[in-house]
Amino acid sequence: MVVERAKRARAEAKTAITISEVASRAGVSTATVSRVLAGSDRVADETRAKVLAVIESTDYRPSGVARSLRLQSTSVVGLIVTDIQNPFYPEIVRGVEDTAIRSGRSTILCNASNDLDREIAYFNLLLEQRVDGLIIASSELVRRHLDLLRTLNIPVVIANHEYIEPGIPVISTPEETMGFLAADHLIESGYDPLIYVGGPQEGLTVAPRYEGFKKRAEDREVLLIPGDGTLEAGLRIGNQLGAVRRGRVGIAAHNDLTAIGLLRSLLSLGIEVPEDVGLVGCDDIPIASVVTPSLTTIRQDQYEMGCLAMETMHQQLIGLPVKDDQLMTVELIVRESTRREDLGKRPVTW
Repeated sequence: MVVERAKRARAEAKTAITISEVASRAGVSTATVSRVLAGSDRVADETRAKVLAVIESTDYRPSGVARSLRLQSTSVVGLIVTDIQNPFYPEIVRGVEDTAIRSGRSTILCNASNDLDREIAYFNLLLEQRVDGLIIASSELVRRHLDLLRTLNIPVVIANHEYIEPGIPVISTPEETMGFLAADHLIESGYDPLIYVGGPQEGLTVAPRYEGFKKRAEDREVLLIPGDGTLEAGLRIGNQLGAVRRGRVGIAAHNDLTAIGLLRSLLSLGIEVPEDVGLVGCDDIPIASVVTPSLTTIRQDQYEMGCLAMETMHQQLIGLPVKDDQLMTVELIVRESTRREDLGKRPVTW
């Protein structure tokens, strides 16, 4: 099937009509055909009708490459994400793509997978493709390639990050606030001691989130456990915690994936959530509301983040001023993985 499609494409390419042939059949110049295709009002109605009739009868398709060179624009924006397998990123991608379509643009999606070689390869690919701009949703990539980003001669927008410097617009998240909200909820619910499970060690968002958690904990005991933001890390750490648990423990995880891994391993050890352990995630990915018990989490709207990143890119491309730092809002979503101490183990009323 693939071979047949390739053969058809080659055959169509050999028989494809050129702009010169359209001009010849319509009895006009190639410049006139170009003006018709561009929607110029410098063409008489009768001439326009003749050219359009030839285009329709021959199924002429203008060259996208030639048009891009003429207009110095491809109407394409590159989008690089950390890892498309992480449920946090597809909603950002959808927001970028939906907004791009509304503004008459398209996107090239690159999944960097936290791989240095892939990141460099994608930079080269997107620049070779002459994309009009670049949106990056990867803290690790930004950290590793910030010097390169400063030198690019196309607009850059960074999503899911903290503010960097003037000239590079960032759609930022209040990382410290997210940590604060998680700790505040666990403390108010009567959990003690407190544990924070971190994310990728190279990530720029890990420290501020933990710092917010620690500040709200004040003089309470807080155990910091390194993690990497994956489901597997949550499973592994949950098994470790199950062996040494003491008290009514409150755990906050860097993201929902890790929290769900923790939840699975704790339940498999016979530890009750939320009675024995209170668990808070971060991001509110779609699966957070359907696991059992459903996950209390700090919500940030990934789709809106993607929309805002593309809107900011579009504004730059049409010459409008943009803010260097646009802060997303976050909120605590209380579900079944946490419960106030005074409720004890009373059954839930539906």
